[in-house]
Amino acid sequence: MGLLVRGRRKEERKRMIQVSGWSDDLVEIDGDWQDEIGCYEQIATIGFDDGTEIEMRYEGPWKVKVIREGSADHRIEKLEENGDYYSDLFTIETDGIVSVRIRPE
Repeated sequence: MGLLVRGRRKEERKRMIQVSGWSDDLVEIDGDWQDEIGCYEQIATIGFDDGTEIEMRYEGPWKVKVIREGSADHRIEKLEENGDYYSDLFTIETDGIVSVRIRPE
């Protein structure tokens, strides 16, 4: 359902959220939702409101693994700095994050 704006319906906008790793101890969330998750030698599991769930793990570069598919479209790309691959970049358009769990490797 959209919002009624000046006599016409305006579609509600989904949020664009990006998740990537930085250094060997941080998972960064950027886009319309911003945060940092400290997880040195730990695994971060992030759940989104559409049902998608991902796991972020540091393996030299940060790796994203989709562990549950939801209804929103998403993509995974490789991030490089000075030619070095340091993290996967997970991008999704959804309303928000509903859970973050940290556990030891």
